Order: sequence, then structure tokens, then C-alpha cells
Amino acid sequence: MKSWAVWLLLFPSLVSAQDGIAPAWDMRSTLAQLAGQADRYRQAVTALQIDTWVSKGASPAYRGQQQSVQREAEYLKLVGSRLAANPEKLSLALDAFFRLQTIETVLVSLSEGAGRYESQQVAQSMSALLTENSVTRGKLRQYLVDLSVSQEQEQAVALKEAQRCMTILSRPAPDIPQTQTKPPAKQGRP
Repeated sequence: MKSWAVWLLLFPSLVSAQDGIAPAWDMRSTLAQLAGQADRYRQAVTALQIDTWVSKGASPAYRGQQQSVQREAEYLKLVGSRLAANPEKLSLALDAFFRLQTIETVLVSLSEGAGRYESQQVAQSMSALLTENSVTRGKLRQYLVDLSVSQEQEQAVALKEAQRCMTILSRPAPDIPQTQTKPPAKQGRP
């Protein structure tokens, strides 16, 4: 029994899916970390010497990738701040996650180019940025999953309640016996 308690203390992620959505303050902290990492991605990519790469025979497509990471990093910060203000917005959480994925995918390509056309040290520092961000990426991914599960559950409850109300409203009205009432007697003038 004690060994399970130790496992749960050491590995809280094993039970995190059952805990529900991360609190807004925790998500805001994660998004602040993400904004800092987006800045570091942008700075690292801006420092790349793409023109020198092209002169050494690299594809000019690396310029487009560099610009893409720079743009996506700015958009990621913007979406992150909007998500911090509205943490229940699934569309913003999806947008942030997909922008982060785009940045990381392109950064892998730029890292490989840096290793080939600039230096292994630059390539390794870019790879280290990706590794450093894995915890934040994992938190954002888990938040996205938890938020979607929560919204699906809320939608299922709302649908069930709507169906219950429709059932009640569609029932025929109970027969109410009508009593005959006499019209009021005409009264004469006094």
C-alpha cells in the first residue's frame, strides 16, 4: 500500500487526467513560460545566418522557414495572452498548440540546416531549446485534452437535459374534466 502512495507522490501525472482541468492560475503560468520560449525561438532563429547558408549552397527556402518561425512566435504570444484571459476557450488552446507545433517542426529543419551550413554548436543550442520546451508543450497538450473532455461532458449533460425537457413538452396535456358553468344571470335594473 505504501509503495502506491510513493508512486502517486513521485508521478502525479499518472492521476492528473482524473483531476480535471488545470486551474487558470497554473495555465497562466504555463502560458507565460510559453511566451518566454517563443521569444527565445524567435531570437535563435533571427540569429541564423541564412544568407551565408544560401551562398554555401543551401536552399533559399530556409529564409521562408526563418520568417515563418518569427511570425508564428509572435502569433503564439498573442494567442497565449488571449488564452490566459479566456482559459475556457478551446479554439484558443488549439490555436496555441498548433502554432507551437508549427514552430517546433520548422525549428527542427532549421536546426539541421544550422548543423550543415553554420555550426554544430548552433544546431545543438536549437535542439536544446526544443528539449527545454517539452515540459511546457506537455502541459499545454494535457490542458487541451482536459478542456476538450470537460466541454464534451458539459455538452452531453446539456443535450441530455434538452432531451428530457423535449420529452416533457411533447407529452399530451392531461385531460382536465371541464365543468359546465352557467352563464351569469342577467340582473335587472334596480
